[in-house]
Amino acid sequence: MWKNPIAVIVTTSIIIVTSFGCTPDSDTISPRVFTPAPGPDRIVQNLSEHPHSELAFAWRSSEKDKPAYAEVAEFSNSSDFHDTIRTFPATAHSVHFDGFTDSYYKVNVEGLEPDTRYLVRVGSDSNRSEWFSVSTAPETFEPFTFLYVGDTQNDIIPYAPRVYNTIAGHFPDARFIVHAGDLVLSSGNDDTWGEFFEAGSWLFRQTAQLPAPGNSDHNRLAIEPVDTRKLYPQWHAAFNVPQNGPEGLENVTYYVDYPGIRVISLYSNFESVEDDREIYIRDGVQVTPELVQAQTDWLQEVLASNTQPWTAVTFHHPVYTAREDRENEWLRDQWKPLFDEYGVDLVLQGHDHLYARGHGPDSLETNAIPVYIISVAGPKMRDIDPNHTWYDVGFENMQLYQAIHLTRDTLHYQAFNLSREIVDEFKITVDAGRQKIFNDLNLN
Repeated sequence: MWKNPIAVIVTTSIIIVTSFGCTPDSDTISPRVFTPAPGPDRIVQNLSEHPHSELAFAWRSSEKDKPAYAEVAEFSNSSDFHDTIRTFPATAHSVHFDGFTDSYYKVNVEGLEPDTRYLVRVGSDSNRSEWFSVSTAPETFEPFTFLYVGDTQNDIIPYAPRVYNTIAGHFPDARFIVHAGDLVLSSGNDDTWGEFFEAGSWLFRQTAQLPAPGNSDHNRLAIEPVDTRKLYPQWHAAFNVPQNGPEGLENVTYYVDYPGIRVISLYSNFESVEDDREIYIRDGVQVTPELVQAQTDWLQEVLASNTQPWTAVTFHHPVYTAREDRENEWLRDQWKPLFDEYGVDLVLQGHDHLYARGHGPDSLETNAIPVYIISVAGPKMRDIDPNHTWYDVGFENMQLYQAIHLTRDTLHYQAFNLSREIVDEFKITVDAGRQKIFNDLNLN
């Protein structure tokens, strides 16, 4: 383990999305393990723009022509709740990938009561899921916990389920989970998505997921003459996130106001701006300097309009890397000044396949926010570079998950290994003058 001096060990429409497969030959049909069935699978709950009165869901099915919907009922300890059922029609989205065409569905369930448990099932008249339990957010701020995980990416089925199973047992009442990118493998076929949803299983439907895309969530279309990549079409179909981001970055850049915190998800895959790669969000939407600037302008507006007491931003590539021979100067030049100006509390990142937490190069001289964090949930690990001076706590070769506990005046952060042992911990408290004070609990 490496650490700096103060660290301590511890209505239905069809949208056709076309994509090449994992090789430039799009006519090659790869064998699949996770083939769709008539019954719904890959069911996921996402946070909506109005989490106190609205729930968002997405799922997949082999049924292509049948109307799909979500059914919602008042929670009951009895099975006799069917007189409270309401039905909400879903929108169909077709994904063509590796020679297969799959049907995905999205629905937003509206008009719900705040801070209330409901029962939900999704599907069609002939094939529906089981009933599962969900909850709306309170209308005003009440103390709660949310979770954050880094990259899963590789060998998902052998290693990621134990992370999600531990999370589910440790924090069953967590309100949502932030994913900081690289959910799946860029060189994979559709099975990489099957593995991701299989790993999360019922947790993904009962607890809302808040994903940010990483570089590995893009499928490589070509290597020559230009390295060309595009965000997997499954990303656009499989998640039902708020549509409040800048034009061109729908489904990837967005924010959620969960009472007490504004969580902002950003797109940080800028290789096509900085080198000869071509990267696409979807067909016809290439990452360009203009698109990147539009996101930065949007970010400033969203930060300036924030009225929540706490703010977290998540994206994949770290503002400060903890690995050797990596730099993300653009992020430091363009986004860090905004984080400083508008008092962002947490910056939740991935990409480096290790753990690091600190404030920046002057970390030893200040207790300021933001706190920058890099984490990893999957088995792919990399060495930490001890020559970086920005981090206060850093280590490698450990699958992790993080819990953030919020009250109006306290943000309590804990990082855990899979034995549920705390490996890093700090608090940010608000003093009588409404100033935020950082306290490294590893030093107490």
